Amino acid sequence: MNYKWVIVLLLAFSQNTANASEPISFLGFSWGMSINEMTNHAASLGYECSKHETANAIQCFNDKARIEIINESQITFNCDSTNSCDLSTTDFGEMIVQRYGKSLSTDVWYHPLFEIYLPKYCLTGDARDKLCIRNTTIPGLMDLHDIDLIKGAYGKQITF
Repeated sequence: MNYKWVIVLLLAFSQNTANASEPISFLGFSWGMSINEMTNHAASLGYECSKHETANAIQCFNDKARIEIINESQITFNCDSTNSCDLSTTDFGEMIVQRYGKSLSTDVWYHPLFEIYLPKYCLTGDARDKLCIRNTTIPGLMDLHDIDLIKGAYGKQITF
């Protein structure tokens, strides 16, 4: 039997695994960290953190700046945590594109309190995690935004 065909058959019937890349890092936070490491990192930045049982989240505050670690699947930063509240969501999005070298996709999210849909802009990292800028503007008020670092498929083994 020809060795070339043996190799082709082995490749065809073997299970291949895609290797995960490094997760997105935002303000020193990433999904490569444990929740305890994230909480300790927030504290090292001057935030005071406490567990919010009802929301299943760890909430960290430093004056107006807020970081929330939610359900071990999302970290939310308000615009005060990045000193970007004076920037429009679009301008901050352009800065994210420049910083990470990836384009943003456009989506919407539902604001349950005000029962409206608002835009959000996301980039997907090489490790299948996401960084999203959520417009939190209420019509007629300032253009504000939150930034979400979403675990997504990070750490999940993809096989084919």
